[in-house]
Amino acid sequence: MIGMSQRAQLTNLVPFWICLLCLLPAAPGEAQLTKGKAGVDPAGQIEAILAAFHERAGFPGATIGYVLPDRTAGSVSVGVAFKKTGRAMTGDDRMMAGSTGKTFFAALALQLVDEDVLALDEKISTWLGDEEWFERLPNARDITLRMLLNHTSGIPRYVMLEDFVEAMIENPNRRWEPAELLAFVFDHEPLFTVGEGWSYADTNFIVLGAIIEKVTGDSCYNQIYRRILRPHGLWDIVPTTSRDVLGLAGGYIDPDGNLFQLEEENVVKGGRFVFNPQFEWGGGGFASTPGELARWAKLLYAGDVLSAKMRKEMRNSVEAQLGPGSRYGLGMMERPSEVGTVIGHGGYFPGYLTNMSYYVEHDLALAIQINTTKMSEALNYAAMMEALDKCAATLVHGSKPADADE
Repeated sequence: MIGMSQRAQLTNLVPFWICLLCLLPAAPGEAQLTKGKAGVDPAGQIEAILAAFHERAGFPGATIGYVLPDRTAGSVSVGVAFKKTGRAMTGDDRMMAGSTGKTFFAALALQLVDEDVLALDEKISTWLGDEEWFERLPNARDITLRMLLNHTSGIPRYVMLEDFVEAMIENPNRRWEPAELLAFVFDHEPLFTVGEGWSYADTNFIVLGAIIEKVTGDSCYNQIYRRILRPHGLWDIVPTTSRDVLGLAGGYIDPDGNLFQLEEENVVKGGRFVFNPQFEWGGGGFASTPGELARWAKLLYAGDVLSAKMRKEMRNSVEAQLGPGSRYGLGMMERPSEVGTVIGHGGYFPGYLTNMSYYVEHDLALAIQINTTKMSEALNYAAMMEALDKCAATLVHGSKPADADE
């Protein structure tokens, strides 16, 4: 069963961060869908592609959000939010955004660069050199802010280390301080000399978050709320600071093989996570609806969140091992597609897959979230991006979506 929802924009902004955490998802507003190029109904075309993807891959549920060049926005959902009850997925169901959340921390950092509070090519010792743990960070003295943002620092990825996984399993309620997370890579050999390789690591963005909090004297979440979420009314994007994430759809893993060695497929029980997602922080740190992620993509890549100068810096990219022709900018993935250049970010969090894509030549934003990380030949990152690319091609060319009837 497929349902559609369109979120009405909020005009009365709530002034306090705590209110954002407590907001219940609002009822969907009236759909404001228009006929696109060659008379295409965007929701109908996306619906057909998503339904075909769902039938092939067999995941529990998913939603695709979109924002067209004329700012027409909406979302289309398929499948279920909760397998036990069979409750249908809707566009108002939040899902963990995983590493897509890095885009908020990167945007905040680039705003601070624009304000001359930070500098991209300054050594990070400028801000963290007086921390007692700093010298134990691999490549510590040679890393610049830019290297953190584009993953060329050579710092290993803490979240994949056995010691961290064991600590998570032992105490699923634990709240982690940045230095406690970084401690898992202290005294490790760097993966490569700074700037001479590329390796994706959440650890880079933990260091980035520590720098931001040092120079602002404020939490990253408060800064992101005040500078980005509140001014732009992105109310369906919330920080994941505890085991309680409001409005979250159920998430499902493969109990036969998963990052945290969980023995049951549900990561949400009784409305609570089975472990504390707070550890992700600068490496992701948010839950969202796909519709809101599509809005965020439009704002970040074509709006006024960043100056033109900082948007150009963000796209100053390096080669990345993320697929054919892929590159990585400053908190931004770039890849080719059949309808041109795509920029955005992907995300993985146990139980949830995310991809947020902006089609540069066509000013089109799309985002997909799926509530499982049980991968298969039919469900993987490539399949997700293929589904979004089909949606984009259909909306751009006004043609019938390929294999929608398969």
